[in-house]
Amino acid sequence: MIRSTAPFELWSDPSRPSSSLSDPPLSFQLLHARALRALQHKIHNGEFSERTLARLARVSQPHVHHVLCQKRRGRLELIDQLLRAARISFTDLLD
Repeated sequence: MIRSTAPFELWSDPSRPSSSLSDPPLSFQLLHARALRALQHKIHNGEFSERTLARLARVSQPHVHHVLCQKRRGRLELIDQLLRAARISFTDLLD
């Protein structure tokens, strides 16, 4: 069995060479960070509050606050719920 030492990565454009130093490969960690940033941006711009986001995603407001402030790491299911509630698509995170 052959094991790869490189982490699983996604590239935003498969036609681009993977050795580009100016544009690092897109990883799940980077997508997670971009998702949190996009949610924080919408809250900061007043599109909705943490409380409204929590209500729309059907989770507790304190939990949403801790995830957005990175005091707790959000599960993928929670991040998906928050992104759906905020109407942020996967393609928005690739930009």
